[in-house]
Amino acid sequence: MGLRDTLLSVAQADVFRPIWSLEILAEVRRSILRSVPGVEPARIDRMLDDMQAAFPDATVSPCPRLVSRMRNDPGDRHVLAAAVAGNAQAIVTWNMRHFPISVCRPLGIAVCSPDEFLARAHADSPEAVESALSRQVARYTAPPMTVDDLLARHVDRLPSFIAAVRARRT
Repeated sequence: MGLRDTLLSVAQADVFRPIWSLEILAEVRRSILRSVPGVEPARIDRMLDDMQAAFPDATVSPCPRLVSRMRNDPGDRHVLAAAVAGNAQAIVTWNMRHFPISVCRPLGIAVCSPDEFLARAHADSPEAVESALSRQVARYTAPPMTVDDLLARHVDRLPSFIAAVRARRT
């Protein structure tokens, strides 16, 4: 019921095309293993396999030379290189300081928080985004969840997005 599921649900509604590299997916795996005590590695692997199956054109392979030419934070150069290789329009991250506007803008890449990104997606395609949220919660059976329940879970981290969705729902 996390943010990743919401973003990917919106992507499945063809609101945007996700882009990642195998290195980014490995980083996601390591991050989940560090931050979720007791999670089974096989469960993460299934999730990552499902992501790749759902978005077969999302995986890009930036060449090492491209990675070395990036001028953002060294630990995240592979992310910016994947965005360039995949012709991304934006990098969606909470860690915006690793992606300075002065480095990303000349490459044609915006950097925005998940809240900003989803709020813009909703402004551009409100019906598609709200339909994606309905399909997302329909998958949750244990326990069942409504769109309002989902919005309540995200309200602290996605205030602009949640306000926009709630405004249209009333």
